[in-house]
Amino acid sequence: MLRTIKATFCLIMIIIALPAYAAKPHTSDGLVWNGNNFPSGSHFNLMIHGKKADFNCPPPEYDELSNLVFGNVINVPRDPEENISILIESGRKGPKNAPTTSELEVTDWCSVFPDHPDNEYSVGDAASFRIPKDSEGYMVFARVTGKPTKDDGTSTQIVIRGCLEDVQDEAGNELLMLGLITTDGDSYVPECPTYSEPTTLVRTDSLKGKKVKGATNITQLFQWSGDVYSLGDVASCGTLENPCDPTEDTIVCCYEDDSDETTGVYAGCIEPALDENNYTYCPVITETNTYDVPVLVSLNSYSDTWVFNIGDFVDYLWSISNDGAYNVQVRFYPLSNQSWWDSDTDSIK
Repeated sequence: MLRTIKATFCLIMIIIALPAYAAKPHTSDGLVWNGNNFPSGSHFNLMIHGKKADFNCPPPEYDELSNLVFGNVINVPRDPEENISILIESGRKGPKNAPTTSELEVTDWCSVFPDHPDNEYSVGDAASFRIPKDSEGYMVFARVTGKPTKDDGTSTQIVIRGCLEDVQDEAGNELLMLGLITTDGDSYVPECPTYSEPTTLVRTDSLKGKKVKGATNITQLFQWSGDVYSLGDVASCGTLENPCDPTEDTIVCCYEDDSDETTGVYAGCIEPALDENNYTYCPVITETNTYDVPVLVSLNSYSDTWVFNIGDFVDYLWSISNDGAYNVQVRFYPLSNQSWWDSDTDSIK
């Protein structure tokens, strides 16, 4: 992967008034809430199980036709000292390896366990799952269940941070290599030291004893605000003899890998050179390659957008610290299938 700086089932509610039952509470924002603080509505379930350090990752399961059965469970250590990574795949066109999928599918069900670092059924350092595309995005809620407290009497908890790992267009070009610009004007460096603000989920509320704390809205972990560059056609300008006017055409200089016969896929792109008039042109010669293809780029601005809708194929990385949590329930609500979501205003009815 290139690492250069160049980077939601309809809800039909029929409420029958019976003396023995209470209706589910409605809030002013139009949502119908369950007692566990998860909203009603169709959703995909993900379960994260906290295991001991010596947990042995189970083998894959297959159906009668020898097809791999994708579950919805991921196993991670309970030790807060362990660095846990979970990779999430989706995009405007769906997950790259399964764009037509209609279910949440766990593709690697174990992160690395310290006492079984080389387990054959845990591939790589990160567990992984994929979710279907949704043009409206999702709302995401989560809560911790299981053992309520640690040995010191404090609540078990889990801390989650998110980071963009990869953004590609339909042709397979790595858009992270072009650079993403955050709302404060900083360049986004795609090596994932730049994580979102941490979201902490606790098992109990200190004011309510050991009762399971209700679900928390963690959608903010999946929202992106800023600008993303996209690759377009080869520019009609961009040579030394015919440079581009940067006020009219924005270009980058791309390198075509001769081994890749797919049109429109570049092995890398960098900033163009400037002539004496500050017009832009290619080629730009480096020690290893000649970046001689001038490619038009466009800028797309986003505000609190579902992160998987900023590119055709997007990988998003969760970095997790698990401080004793046994179970974490995560629900993904595809917004285009919710009766309480207004697609015209991009808001809750």
